[in-house]
Formats: sequence, structure tokens, C-alpha cells
Amino acid sequence: MERTLAAAMSAARPVLVSDSAAVDAADFRSLAARLTAEQLLHAKLAARIRIDSPSAEQFERFSETRFDLVLNQQVTEIAIDHPLVRLAASDSPEQWLAARQLKLEIWWCQPLEVPLAAAVLAELSALINNPVQVFCAARAAALDKPLWGLRHSIEGPMLSGYRRF
Repeated sequence: MERTLAAAMSAARPVLVSDSAAVDAADFRSLAARLTAEQLLHAKLAARIRIDSPSAEQFERFSETRFDLVLNQQVTEIAIDHPLVRLAASDSPEQWLAARQLKLEIWWCQPLEVPLAAAVLAELSALINNPVQVFCAARAAALDKPLWGLRHSIEGPMLSGYRRF
């Protein structure tokens, strides 16, 4: 999840490309890889992904051990294949359906780039008693650059099996 978040956030970062220089696909691929790596490092330092559902209890109850052909090893996951069969076989269909819902809360500390606005917004964020802003203020002090806290919640059905790492 962290890699997907970093890849998505790398697209939000503006990049200037010279109009006069001919840029080929390999240059764009290397630029995208570099930006994604930078955002992945930023995510490790200044982002948080909280998984609200499935809970630990739901995972314990509905997970099963399966063999992953790609990894060539046993994995424990909440499987979502053959949903009608699984739903019919479940002793609590409502709880099984609830365990298939992925609920995430994402905190991202966005770097403030514009010098004057960054200073004003950094001071403003210190006045806001919000857990995301407090989280980002601590990271801003460690990274020595102003950050603004962004919070997003998302919920939807799982599109693949869910594994805890």
C-alpha cells in the first residue's frame, strides 16, 4: 500500500521539462522511477496508513492459508475469490461481507514549497489542534522543512486477497 501511495503522490509533484530538449520514453521512465523512489522515502518519514477494516479479529476469523504461485510460498489471507460460494458457506454472511470491505485512513505530510506561503501555513498549522497537523509538525521539525497535513479516508470492496504484513 505504501508503494502505491508513493507512486500516486509522485504524480502530484510538478516537474519542469525543457521544451527545447527532445525527451524520449526512457528518460520519462527514469524520471518516474526517481520521483517514486523519492516519494517512497518521504512516505516512510512523513506518512501514515491506518487500516480500519478488516480488523485483526476479522482477519483471524476469515483468513486462510493458501499457496501463492508467484511467491512460491504459503500465505495467510482473506480470500475473495468465488464470493457467492464463500458467502453461502459462511455461518455469518454479513460479517464475511464486512471483512471484505477495505477501510483506510491516510495521513500525508505535503511539503510546502512557496517560501512566504510555506512560513504562513506552517505557523497556521501549529495553531490547529488536529492530530494530522500535530503528526506533520513533528515530522517538519525532523525534516527541517514546512509540511501541511492531508487526511483522506477511503472505503471499498477488496479487489484482491488481503494479507497482513
